[in-house]
Amino acid sequence: MKTNPRIKSFLLSSIVLFILVGLNVSFSPTASASEQGGIEISRSAVNTVEIRETIAAVKAEKKIEYMQIYDQVVQEEEERIASPSSKQSKFVRYALKFQGTPYWYSGSTPEAFDCSGFVAYVIKKVLDKDVRHSATSQMQLGPRVDDPLPGDLVGFGYGNDFGHIGIYVGNGKVIDALNPNRDTEVRDLSWLEANVAPAVFVRIIEPNRNFNPHKITRKIIDGKIGFDFTP
Repeated sequence: MKTNPRIKSFLLSSIVLFILVGLNVSFSPTASASEQGGIEISRSAVNTVEIRETIAAVKAEKKIEYMQIYDQVVQEEEERIASPSSKQSKFVRYALKFQGTPYWYSGSTPEAFDCSGFVAYVIKKVLDKDVRHSATSQMQLGPRVDDPLPGDLVGFGYGNDFGHIGIYVGNGKVIDALNPNRDTEVRDLSWLEANVAPAVFVRIIEPNRNFNPHKITRKIIDGKIGFDFTP
């Protein structure tokens, strides 16, 4: 016996309606979305938005907590490097003793320095390492870094060719033996870049130091803050 098409259609409509009700799908009354001037949002969608806003608020609180810890970690690291007992401080203090030493091409003693002779002398006396009397060679002594610290070497040049080198002493300052008209002295990094060449930094003290404050990442795992100290 064939089912009446009208009855068949009614049964299908009833099944669909039953499924939709079970899924908690709501219908707008009469006006369409375009007539209301916006997009229709069902009750379940509104709840989803509220949940997302709650999650965002929790993340905002975690971000504040993260920033507090971040600032504390960075401050502790800066204080460690700035302490008189750190290798960086000893290296910089020793280099600063030679302010006023005359420039002499190929000079490598406290009587007279050229740029790489000065750097080689300080490295030997403080770090007990013999290095070549060459700016380009000295710029191969450690990894290049973007976050200069006191005690890093500063090379001025292009690519892997460096015509000048000095020692970064912090606060945008460099001590170097520049030329016959300028003795060994502290100069502004910005002035050197404008008048010599672009600066590149290499780290010879704690070259494998795995702390870079610019690359700390935030991890929220089980509601806890974590840090990635990948260099």
